[in-house]
Amino acid sequence: MVSTPIYNPNWFVDGISHKNYNKLRTSKDIPQLNRAIQGLYPPGSTIKPMVALAGLEQGVVTTHHKVYCPGFFKLPNVRRKFNDWKRSGHGIVDAKDSIAQSCDVYFYDLANKMGIDNLHDGLKPFNFGAITGIDIPGERGGILPSKAWKKINKNEPWYRGETLITGIGQGFMTSSPLQLAVATAALANQGVIIQPKLLKSIQAPGDSIKNTARSPQKQIPIKDIHNWEHVIEGMRQTIYAPKGTARRLNKNLKYTLAGKTGTAQVFGLDAEEQYIAANLKEHLRDHALFNGFAPIENPKIAIAVIVENAGSGSEKAAPLAKAVLDLYFEKQAKSKH
Repeated sequence: MVSTPIYNPNWFVDGISHKNYNKLRTSKDIPQLNRAIQGLYPPGSTIKPMVALAGLEQGVVTTHHKVYCPGFFKLPNVRRKFNDWKRSGHGIVDAKDSIAQSCDVYFYDLANKMGIDNLHDGLKPFNFGAITGIDIPGERGGILPSKAWKKINKNEPWYRGETLITGIGQGFMTSSPLQLAVATAALANQGVIIQPKLLKSIQAPGDSIKNTARSPQKQIPIKDIHNWEHVIEGMRQTIYAPKGTARRLNKNLKYTLAGKTGTAQVFGLDAEEQYIAANLKEHLRDHALFNGFAPIENPKIAIAVIVENAGSGSEKAAPLAKAVLDLYFEKQAKSKH
């Protein structure tokens, strides 16, 4: 678990100086925030596998359902266009294609068919909107919106357009990197939600080592395992298909990897506006995200990476995730010799 930027914890050993305390207090980068468990970000397209699975398991669509993507989506009798990141469109796509290519239009359509409360109910089992229960203090739970949530927190009605953007992990929805990793692990584990834990064992002076209890687990109900396999195939194609958004990762890859890229908007654009990072202040630029697990056939590790205001998930977050996974599997190989 990593959070950057960091500060020197030795500053606190003998009492922190006024100078160093003021450095921490006034830093715009907030280094004292543990971003892994306290940083809340729009998850963006990284939740598309979970959204697809929710739609499939609820019977809203089937694995054979296809959508034509012209590069935008329109609600009936609404002027606004909801743009795909690929303005020229993806053509005809099913769920796995839409995960691999990160087609927004498929998920606008699916979210619209589901409605916000079914979308909420489909994502809740993955622990979104709640803390993971990790054994360190300060964790924050994120937001999983619904009609009731908006009424309580905003005292406003829910609008259909908000459902569409929730379907691509934008709008009111937020998640910490750890929450996203736990949800990704649940996909890899065929629905098992594991409570993350850092403490392995305890040994008091003169006592033997006492291992801590195994982490509690919850099982997401599975209606049709083929739905899960379809979604995971989409994540596999993200890495290995010619149009996969993280296809650059498969060069010299020594293990099988399933993943999903994400690029989360920090602020909204008008329908006809183009996103140009160079024209924006850094704190307004998109966040880069990637989540995944490996190896596909026998998962050992799940990962979620968020790089603040870095832009494209495929260019910035995915290579970081690969570097971490490479190191993990290198260490695993060495430990066997």
